[in-house]
Amino acid sequence: MFALSAVRLAARTSQGFNRALFGVRALLASLLLSGVVSTATAERLPLRTYTTDDGLAHSRVRRIVPDPRGFLWFCTIDGLSRFDGTEFVTYRNVDGLPDPWVTDLLPTRHGAYLVATNDGVVKVEILARRVAGDGPHAAGVRSPKLFAPVPFEGSPTQRHVRVLLEDRAGRIWAGGRGGLSLLDERGASPRFRPVVPSPPAMVTSLLEDDAGSLWIGTLDGLFLRRSSGSLSQEPIAAQARVHHVRVLARDGTGRLWIGHDEGLLVLGPGAGAQRLGASSRSHVRECRGRPDRGLRLPTRGDDACDFTMSDGLIDRRVRALAIGSDGHVRIGTVHGFSDVDGAHIANIGPMQGLADDAINAMVEDRDGNLWIGTDASGAVRIAASGLVSYFEADGLEHDSIPALIETDAGRVAAISSAHYTISEFDGRRFVPARFNVPRDLPPDRYFSALRDHLGAWWVGTAAGLYRFPPIRQVAMVARVRHDVLYAARPDLPSDDLFPVFEDQRGDVWLIAQLPDHVRLVRWNRTTNDFRSYGPADGLPHLTTRPAVSRPSIVDLSPGQLLVGFREAGLFAYREGRFEPVLERGTPIAVSTLHVDGRKRVWIIGVDGAARRIDDPQTRHLVSDASISRSLRGANVQCMLEDAQGRFYFGTTSGIIRVDPGTGSSWRLTRAEGLAQNEVWSALASRRGDIWFGTISGVSRLDPARLRPRPPAPPTLITAIHVNGDARIVSEFGERELSGLTLAPRERDVAITFSAISLAPGEHLRYQHRLDGTDNDWSRPNGERVVRFTRLSPGHYRLLVRAVTSSEVVGASAAAVEFVILPPVSQQWWFRSAFLVAALLVAGAAHKYRVARLLALERVRMRIAADLHDDIGGSLARISIQSEVACREAAALGQQPARRLSEIAESARALLDALGDVVWSVDPRRDDLASVCRRLREYADDVFTGTGVRWAYAAPANLVLVRLDPQARRQLFLLLKEGVTNIARHASARNVSFEIRLEGRELRAELRDDGRGFDTSAVDAASDRHGILSMRARAEQLGARLAIDSSPGTGTTIRLGLPMPGLRQRMFMLLFKRLR
Repeated sequence: MFALSAVRLAARTSQGFNRALFGVRALLASLLLSGVVSTATAERLPLRTYTTDDGLAHSRVRRIVPDPRGFLWFCTIDGLSRFDGTEFVTYRNVDGLPDPWVTDLLPTRHGAYLVATNDGVVKVEILARRVAGDGPHAAGVRSPKLFAPVPFEGSPTQRHVRVLLEDRAGRIWAGGRGGLSLLDERGASPRFRPVVPSPPAMVTSLLEDDAGSLWIGTLDGLFLRRSSGSLSQEPIAAQARVHHVRVLARDGTGRLWIGHDEGLLVLGPGAGAQRLGASSRSHVRECRGRPDRGLRLPTRGDDACDFTMSDGLIDRRVRALAIGSDGHVRIGTVHGFSDVDGAHIANIGPMQGLADDAINAMVEDRDGNLWIGTDASGAVRIAASGLVSYFEADGLEHDSIPALIETDAGRVAAISSAHYTISEFDGRRFVPARFNVPRDLPPDRYFSALRDHLGAWWVGTAAGLYRFPPIRQVAMVARVRHDVLYAARPDLPSDDLFPVFEDQRGDVWLIAQLPDHVRLVRWNRTTNDFRSYGPADGLPHLTTRPAVSRPSIVDLSPGQLLVGFREAGLFAYREGRFEPVLERGTPIAVSTLHVDGRKRVWIIGVDGAARRIDDPQTRHLVSDASISRSLRGANVQCMLEDAQGRFYFGTTSGIIRVDPGTGSSWRLTRAEGLAQNEVWSALASRRGDIWFGTISGVSRLDPARLRPRPPAPPTLITAIHVNGDARIVSEFGERELSGLTLAPRERDVAITFSAISLAPGEHLRYQHRLDGTDNDWSRPNGERVVRFTRLSPGHYRLLVRAVTSSEVVGASAAAVEFVILPPVSQQWWFRSAFLVAALLVAGAAHKYRVARLLALERVRMRIAADLHDDIGGSLARISIQSEVACREAAALGQQPARRLSEIAESARALLDALGDVVWSVDPRRDDLASVCRRLREYADDVFTGTGVRWAYAAPANLVLVRLDPQARRQLFLLLKEGVTNIARHASARNVSFEIRLEGRELRAELRDDGRGFDTSAVDAASDRHGILSMRARAEQLGARLAIDSSPGTGTTIRLGLPMPGLRQRMFMLLFKRLR
């Protein structure tokens, strides 16, 4: 899987004679194992180192543990760190760990987490941080119950735990300085109890086999505890003198790998099923086989081999083992690690970029990356990206590589800028050679070389164009003399030339540098002359910067080309003329051109927009949205296609791989092993490898080793802050959170989220949507927190999902539901209470008003009764007595006194007026029917005996219309005045009165056929008090009064009075009934 290195030959003098002797032994071992151990190579692995600067608790990592959630846990000597692919979260004593030296972590099958330290075991309370809506919590303060200690019985040494294991039965074993302990989960308080019998020395490693037996590695050898409970020392390990066991592992075939201080013991599948006696000594052999067959590993339970440096192991002191998903066994030692692939072994050390440090832990994550825990250099990730890189230390003359070329022999050569050199890769390293050009030529950072179809080399310099003959080996360019130098020619605009392209006819295209501009030049192979192109040929003026003016050229057919410039645009060349290719009348700024396997021409713009021409004859441009989306904002320098039809784009910020069939993309950067993010050149070799030249080295990619991209991971809510105060969330994040109720003043909410991804080249982005404010997802971005300010009261639901670099959207979105309560005045209970209070107040007010009205009516009734009974009776008595006195005087034959007649007349008039007053005061007459009845009685009295025919018409529902006393009195007096005027002045023979309700208006009409009068004269007269009084009363009522009359035609009086609505009339009627 990784680059191979046979031996480490360097010995530091500070380590003395023993280290030098060790180096000699390693050299002899490598000579003997030339067929077993891979040849040394200096290619650099795609590794990245994480230290305390990145958030790791400490640079001494004792163990690395992946958990089912996708996290990586790093056990260090100064705390425990959790990694999600982006950032570390670290726990120390202040967070509840009993000791900072963390030795192991065990995720159980039931979802619990146990952490082993030098002072006991603690259990992680995963659910200790649920959202609490009952009050804020200080930012950064963790729940004190995050780590719960698990008690130990026995001696204090039992608490010094080195390793934890859960067997298939679900039992938890702990091994350490005090031997072996077992977790007893019976009762309310689980605790570890010593196991009897127990190994006599410190336990360093535990492993369970298929038979349920427990393999126990100790500092005093290897022990086997069978399912029956019996304990014995493993005989083969004892025979091999294995004492200080450090690590145990089982591979996919069932072999048991035992790492110890003197090497590695490998037991065959089924080991432990039988006890081996002294006759089995012959089966402990060396793992080395014959040179032509490589390693010979055990295949039977009674077979075992001893793996040491003489078998190719990089160092005898084994500290870590990792079984890869590809079947490889990685063996970590105090000086690098060995990679065993069946019969072969490859050694990885400082020459491949690994720190010269002891390896304490090795593990493969779910994305295929190999993680290494070192003794002093932190944690190292070797990405499963398929990238390896080469630099000046690997033979490159200069790290900046503007061009890559493949020779006829299939070897890759890198053109180094500035020094006129070319470096050929021989399978191990690059071998540089300088073109045989004058030594006094100044360095040129835009140096370029071209190899044509005949094998000739074209080298551009500031002093002319050199052509070298074909050569078998690249190294010969340093000795072979050029056969032609093109310089100081009349058909060349300048001697400063850069070859860029050879077309199908074999013509070579160049850039000629002039003081104020550059020219595009073509060398004609048939005529051996040059032609330069400019505005007269349809090509615009080109800038003086070669990096910008250097075109990208592709063949459409013999004699037809597409030429793209970053500033000038895209042009089609044919028969010596250039024609611009426009998109809707606009030039296209081109970064690179490429012809794919289907003969389509791809045009990548400087803005990352991808277009293509499917038919070169029509040159019709087609936009490709999926590739444009993957290249959005990228500064593309080069493009190529692999054997599977996938595109690779070299940009100034890394490599972008795009599958045109699905639109999925993948970005590779320095974090995944790329030599440098700024890529200048690319080459797909005939062997299938893809090479990239950068500004700082060369990288090689094996596309077959690129794993399928994992789906977008689920998103987790990791923190919630309200008005700056943290709310408690589960330590490992939550998929869904609800029940968060915020006070009206808590309107600023910040929610932090993340997704776990350890895939190389993956740069997750996130989208969010806040239900309650909008229904659209936000644009993907790399921010892992979203903030909302001044939210209005209401119910909200935030959804967050991850988006991969391939634009794959996560199917599982994290959700947070929260409610911001409205102010007290807007809350339902307050409104309900306010409504009830308002109803109570209104009811009380109504009750008070009704009581007042009832009291007023009683007063009015009492006044009416008093007026009628007392004053009315007295006036009637006065009138009667006066009349009696007049009659008695007449009976005596005497003339009655004039005074008595006046008294009687006044008394009768007062009695009539008093009747009106009593009627207007009486509350039992507060309806419209009473007014009409009173008016009818009055008209009957007036017109009786006069010969006038009186007609009256009124509906029966007038009783529903209630009138207040003042309105009732004004209405009656207005109509009474009209009747009185008719009786006095009209000399009418027929009088009619009609009253009706039309909608919300009372309409009354009083009509006569008398002599009439001139209404204009009435308006001008000042002595018409009756009509003026009627108009004044109508105005007080808010009514419309119209008088239609003319001499000889009679008179019509029309009255329109707005009345209360039906609801008010019914209320008045009800009030009347209740009264």
